[in-house]
Amino acid sequence: MNKEVKKKRRCNKKAGNRTELYFLKKLEDIHKQKLFTTRNISTLSDAKKNDIDNEFLNLPVKYQIKQSINNPNYSQILTEMSNNYKEYINVIAHQKTAKKGDRFYKVDDYVIMKFSDYEKIIKAYLESL
Repeated sequence: MNKEVKKKRRCNKKAGNRTELYFLKKLEDIHKQKLFTTRNISTLSDAKKNDIDNEFLNLPVKYQIKQSINNPNYSQILTEMSNNYKEYINVIAHQKTAKKGDRFYKVDDYVIMKFSDYEKIIKAYLESL
């Protein structure tokens, strides 16, 4: 394998790790508890497409973190997550980037979920008003 391919993989892995930590801090503020990347606390959860959870692995929302220029296959990811976590709300947190020259820049952050999960959240929110 040539050096350029190895370097690209390393950069992609680093970018993915940074994005997980970026969303981890934002989600800790929302969930009001200490969260971890599943890579650090549960390789089984990580393998089941869950990237962030609490220490007890019982956070009611399961997160898959993505960072890319192109849109990931949302339908496929959410289907895989639903197969693993039927009773949870499954969410993709996607950091969209753009390439300018040799550098990548953040465009914006997005959250993608099935409409049925969105509906549960909105109904609960509206009932709390």
